[in-house]
Amino acid sequence: MKKTLLFVAGVAIAAPSIAVADNGSPYIVVRGGITNTDIDAYMPSMQGVSHKKRDKAFSVLGGGLYRINDGFSVGFEAGYGYLGEYTSKGHGQKITYTGSSAEFALMGVAHANDSLAFFLRGGFNLWNGKAKTSGNLIGGISESDNGTSGLYGGGALIGSGPTKFRVGVDVQKVDEVEVGTYTVGVQHSF
Repeated sequence: MKKTLLFVAGVAIAAPSIAVADNGSPYIVVRGGITNTDIDAYMPSMQGVSHKKRDKAFSVLGGGLYRINDGFSVGFEAGYGYLGEYTSKGHGQKITYTGSSAEFALMGVAHANDSLAFFLRGGFNLWNGKAKTSGNLIGGISESDNGTSGLYGGGALIGSGPTKFRVGVDVQKVDEVEVGTYTVGVQHSF
């Protein structure tokens, strides 16, 4: 996973220079919010077992947009996201699952006017998940897993000038658990 994170950092750092080479607009995004999972589908609830399905999330993205015409831009984003920590408890046992991902997405942006734009994004993520158990039944076990899955989402950019307010929703899978991320943040163009 360290190599993946180094690769993502390199892409995020290189993204502005690639976009400038294409007369595009390089930017960086810092966002935070909440996640919601469908962990019940992955680990069905039983009597006496409860799941924590929401947590905090944050991500940092770098990207570039290329303006096609007055109303439309296309671009790409790459970055790192922390997807939260989720727990299942019951019968003297606790399972804690933590997720993170490296994101790579293409996007299309429709500009409604100078201060409002809507975007759709789609791509893939390289996720990393860590599970740890504790309790009196099976004791403590730690495992980690990683893989790839698709991601899609959309949102809006609000504001004029180089710094914009960004709201969005993304959906991706981490080890068969669907994770919806609802974020607000700041996007700054260089």
